[in-house]
Amino acid sequence: MYKSGKTLILLGLFCLFFSHGLDLHANTEETDVIYIEGTEATDSGMEELKNNEAYHYEGEVDTDVSEESVEIEEEEIHIDSSQEAPEGHEANEANEANEANEAKEAKEALMPLTGNGTEQEPYTAGTAAELRSVLQTIRTDPGTGTYHILLTGNIFYNHWDVFEIHKDVIIDGQGFHMLYANDSSTAAGDTGFRIRVSGVQATLRNLNFGSDTLTDASGRVYDNNTYYGILGSAGTDNIRFDAIFENVNYFARRGAQPLLTWNRQSRFIFKGENHFISRAGWDSQEFMEGYNITFAEGSKTTIDHQTDVHLGFIFAFGTGGSAGSDGRIRINVEENAEVNILSSKQHFTFDAQVIFTISENAKFHYRQTANRPLSFSNNQAVTVNIDPGAQATFLSNGQINSGNTVNFNVNEPDFIRFQNLSSSNGLFARNKNFNRLDSAGEATGGYNFYYMNQNQRLVRRGIPGASSRVLANNQFSHSGLRHAIYKKRTNFDLANTADVGIGRSKLTTTIDSYDPAGRLVTDVEYKLSKERLWSGASITETSAQTAIEQATENTPGMVATNKSTNLSWQNDELRAGTYYVYARVTTAISDDPEKLLFASDSFWQEKEVVIERSPIHVVVPLEKLFDVRETGEFYKDEHSQPIVSHSNFPIDFTVTHVADHSVDPTITLVDEIIEEGKDDLVLNLGVTNGQKLGPLLVGENKLDTVSLEPFLDEPLELFLKGEFRGSIFKKHQTDFRLTYILTAQGAED
Repeated sequence: MYKSGKTLILLGLFCLFFSHGLDLHANTEETDVIYIEGTEATDSGMEELKNNEAYHYEGEVDTDVSEESVEIEEEEIHIDSSQEAPEGHEANEANEANEANEAKEAKEALMPLTGNGTEQEPYTAGTAAELRSVLQTIRTDPGTGTYHILLTGNIFYNHWDVFEIHKDVIIDGQGFHMLYANDSSTAAGDTGFRIRVSGVQATLRNLNFGSDTLTDASGRVYDNNTYYGILGSAGTDNIRFDAIFENVNYFARRGAQPLLTWNRQSRFIFKGENHFISRAGWDSQEFMEGYNITFAEGSKTTIDHQTDVHLGFIFAFGTGGSAGSDGRIRINVEENAEVNILSSKQHFTFDAQVIFTISENAKFHYRQTANRPLSFSNNQAVTVNIDPGAQATFLSNGQINSGNTVNFNVNEPDFIRFQNLSSSNGLFARNKNFNRLDSAGEATGGYNFYYMNQNQRLVRRGIPGASSRVLANNQFSHSGLRHAIYKKRTNFDLANTADVGIGRSKLTTTIDSYDPAGRLVTDVEYKLSKERLWSGASITETSAQTAIEQATENTPGMVATNKSTNLSWQNDELRAGTYYVYARVTTAISDDPEKLLFASDSFWQEKEVVIERSPIHVVVPLEKLFDVRETGEFYKDEHSQPIVSHSNFPIDFTVTHVADHSVDPTITLVDEIIEEGKDDLVLNLGVTNGQKLGPLLVGENKLDTVSLEPFLDEPLELFLKGEFRGSIFKKHQTDFRLTYILTAQGAED
């Protein structure tokens, strides 16, 4: 084999025979040719909440209340745990149920205590009486814990049932239910799990509170609870505790307020996968009264809290632990945690300053329901910290508001989304401070706010570098602004791999990776050109990007274009040379139709690629066979045979030498027939493109060349043509040998 600039010599043997005619036969002899498992949620409608960000609930209750009614409700609700249940028929029913239950339990014998409270041999309890007994055993045990309890059945309890916790404990419900009697008080403070000692950490695991499917004797689902919460110290504000919920489900329509503490240092912590559903009903109030809530690393929590009493999803109430607290609400969504909230409350937080942190790669989704606009706070300052890779969504029925300043501190998030779901125009009722802390991606487009303008065309507004901006309607060129997404412009790594050899010359272009990696690829555009498609100082300049965008298959030098969602593109049968590969990637944050409208593209990228020359490889026909039965010109294209190049560049083919090795020469090769009757032969190699090589003469030949182009759909073919004026009545036996030369066109790359 030979590289370009060298020649390949092929020797061929032509033998001419005729008898009673001319049989011409040419022979050519070729020489060298070179998740954590959790309990299953039983509450209906939860799966939709987990899977659909665009929540919609028909027939939502308008929960607007007057200031006067709010004050009255607060007087009734925030009572000391020592207060009695409300007077009236409900209290009478509760007393009757109390007497009946006491009589029943007096007849029941407690099961013998099993286990020793360790993780390997936990205590067990299958009734309210057994649970009280186990916790009393732990209280008097000389050890310090942590103690372990397994529930062996559903726990049916009333407002007089108190499960006192004095030491660190983990209660594993094994998927069973805590079922609060439907005739028990919704305002009972000292009922259920109650922590009695400051500093205790209590964990409820794999446990369900209430049910929308299990029913009592009267056929009513267990949708009752107490607004003093399912685990805490009720109205006692001097007890500091950590309450941990791991794989816990909650359902209540009356007394629906799952979390309460009046101690500013107490914490509610969510681990595993949790689902909380609260519906409008008697004494159904906030999701949490307290100051500290944490969604632990990797946890998934879904909260559907749509109640009609009080104004805050999180209500800061109580002064216990003030000496060790700054009195702020702290909401922490830890790394890789996911939180989805539906709330009918007028304010996200109420009556305290807020520090709200969405940590690295966490996801927070908040949707305001009840046809109300989202308000971050009633009258306090709110600080929202959004860390790298985090996702934050705020959906409002009206312009997003707050009763005081809201400061966003953002550091390379995945995206932040604001949307007004109502028919009213505007997105921000009050200006928000937006502080970008990072400088990521500036060379590739950085971070931008994306929104639709009046013509429903996607507009990009950049937030350059580490800088501060004000989020206000007048900062966007659209009076009807309702939806804006802050996100990083897509960037990607472009790679090209050439595969060149005999009979192949291909280029594979690959999007190796793209950032942010969690995006949905909606379009990938590729262009391949022999010429650079732009000019200027930088490809990121607007003029350069526009030039690449507008280039079509008719643009000089363009080889191919492609648009798809594939992250790779292959071009075959490329001629050797220099190419320019262009690519642009468009992504969306999800396949939600509304979010697809905000799909954003990257800059066009360019890579220069050289396709090297392959070895010279040409298949030359080795045999020519035809017959001539009369004198004169002959043109035997019916016997043509292809000459095929398997190289990726043009090659010149010609004959340079003819040798006569006939034993008894009778035929003479001439360039012109001058005299009739002589055994003279004019011989040419004809080419199906109209070219010819000849006349061929014995000795050196200086002939034109035939250009063999690579990758032809229909390759050139060779045949013999010429003229013979001699005798056709005798046999001629000849031996002509031709030397072919193949030469690469152009300079070597």
